[in-house]
Amino acid sequence: MNLSYQKGIRIGTWNIRTLAQASRLAQLSREMTRCKIKILGLSEVRWKNSGDITTSDNHYMIYSGNSTTHINGVGIVISTKIKKSLMEWNPVSDRLITLVVCVCVVERDGGETITEGRGVILTGRDGGVVFAGSGGVVFSGIRNCLGRGFRRGSLI
Repeated sequence: MNLSYQKGIRIGTWNIRTLAQASRLAQLSREMTRCKIKILGLSEVRWKNSGDITTSDNHYMIYSGNSTTHINGVGIVISTKIKKSLMEWNPVSDRLITLVVCVCVVERDGGETITEGRGVILTGRDGGVVFAGSGGVVFSGIRNCLGRGFRRGSLI
């Protein structure tokens, strides 16, 4: 399934400090639903190793952490719609994780329509999220649901 972001997708980041308590994951999922966030980059997850989990609210979390201690760790939580477009993911380290999604870009510029492609979602310890499509960086510098970032070179 291709992901179309013609109507817009909310992307955010959150330094959650820890997900060690079971209630924190449920809180995170509720906040994603409340803020209508489809892709959420996480830092300081503090879970060991790497893996994936589906929350009770049907959000899909991919995480990458330290193999020996509960320090650092990053993750990406995506909605079920985004999960259908997920092609692959790579836990690079306890400070970096990547996601590859299939995207469908529809633009009308002088009657021309551009479609299809792949996008890479990247999040790291600094809390930034970058979404790079086949036409270059689409979203970058996004900090949280209330913050500002850049979209195709324009401030949003």
